Amino acid sequence: MSTYADPIGEPASVLERMALREARTLLMLTATVPRIHLLVDRCAVCGADEAATREYLAVSPFGDLEIALPGPPVPGPRTTLTMLACERVSVSMLMVIGSVNERFGARNHDFVSRAAAAAREAAHRGAEALAPEVIEALDRCERWFDALPARDVRATDVPAPTGRLVLPVSASLSEADPLALNVSRDPGTWAGSWEDYRSAAVTRWVTPHRVGGSHEADGRAYDRCRTAYADMVLRRATTSFPAGPRVAAEIDLVALQHPRPTSGGIAVLP
Repeated sequence: MSTYADPIGEPASVLERMALREARTLLMLTATVPRIHLLVDRCAVCGADEAATREYLAVSPFGDLEIALPGPPVPGPRTTLTMLACERVSVSMLMVIGSVNERFGARNHDFVSRAAAAAREAAHRGAEALAPEVIEALDRCERWFDALPARDVRATDVPAPTGRLVLPVSASLSEADPLALNVSRDPGTWAGSWEDYRSAAVTRWVTPHRVGGSHEADGRAYDRCRTAYADMVLRRATTSFPAGPRVAAEIDLVALQHPRPTSGGIAVLP
C-alpha cells in the first residue's frame, strides 16, 4: 500500500493515478520560477500556431516566459516547456516547474504540458488524443512525479528526473473556444453562465478543446477523483502543517483556477 492509500480507494486506474498527481500539485510551493523557454506545437484541432502564443504572452502576467529561439539551445542550464499554441500556462504548471528547479538546482529541465504530450502521442499512434492507449502512455510519462515528496522540496534522497517531464496538470480552456473568448482580458464579454463555463472546464483534463460523449463522462469522472484526492491531501496537510487559520469549505478546483469577479463575468487566470 502506498503513502497515499485512503478510504476513497487506492489509485488503481489510469484516471485515478493522474487525478491524484494533479491533486498533489496543490501542496507544491516555490519561491522562484526560472525563465522558461516555450517550445510551441501547432494545434491540429484549432490550427493555432506560434502567432497565437505570442499574442497570449503579450497579456500574460508571467514575465519569465519567452518563445525559444530557433537553432541549437544556448549553452548552460535552461528550462523549456513544450505546449500547444492554444494553451495558457497555469499557476499549477509553474509550481511544479519551480519546485523541481529548487529541489535539483540549475540544470536543463525539459517539461511538456499534458495536452502537448497527448497530441504528440496521438499523432504518433494515428489515434485521437483521448484514446485509451494515449491516456495509458500519458500515465507512464507522468510517473516521474510520483517519486517527488509532496512538500519537502529540499529532500535529497530522490534522484533528479531526466528526459521530457510531462506535467500532471489539466489543460486550460483553449483560446479558440467560444467560452474562453477574450474573457481573460475583458470579463464583460462573457455571455454564458458560470455552470456552462465550469461544465466545459472540468472536461479539459487532457485536451484544451471541447469533448463529448464518453470522453466528457471520463472528464467528469476525473474531476470527481481529483476533487476527492485534493480533499484528502489538503486535509492531511492540515494535520502536519503549523497551526493557523483554516477555511471549512467545499473544494472547487475550477473555481480556484477561474474565479468569478464581484463585478460579474468570468476572470480566467492564465
